Amino acid sequence: SQSLAFWVAGGFRSTSWKSVWLVAIVGVVCTVLAFLLAPRINIVNLGEDVAIGLGENPMKVRIYTLLVIIPLSAVSVAVAGNIAFVGLIVPHIVRRVVGQDYRYIIPLSFLVGSTLLIWSDVAARLVNQPYETPIGLFTSLIGVPFFLWMVRKERG
Repeated sequence: SQSLAFWVAGGFRSTSWKSVWLVAIVGVVCTVLAFLLAPRINIVNLGEDVAIGLGENPMKVRIYTLLVIIPLSAVSVAVAGNIAFVGLIVPHIVRRVVGQDYRYIIPLSFLVGSTLLIWSDVAARLVNQPYETPIGLFTSLIGVPFFLWMVRKERG
């Protein structure tokens, strides 16, 4: 039950080099595909009518994007567990900094998300030594206030 609880909260405690290789291989392939899709995602982001007018099929772009996102998410959750708020807050933070261009949002989201996880992992290992606190606790401490701020800003 303790292993299940740590998997639900997320962490790198049981990660092996075999897992790292799996994430690396799937990550590189899907990242290259995401970079290739970024200009098409930018066009679809302009609106469905505009995208169709520019010769892009929004449904195909959405399907291709899902086919890239699903393996990345599946491998990440299989290796690290369910680490809350990283996928929710990081792209929004990056979008506020660099604008709406997915050619910048995608790579910077990878960089900021991995940096957030590294520092959360360091904090999780240091805060309650010799025990490891779930990483999801630290990402939630950052994510919940940011998420509430975003929701509140959208209303007002």
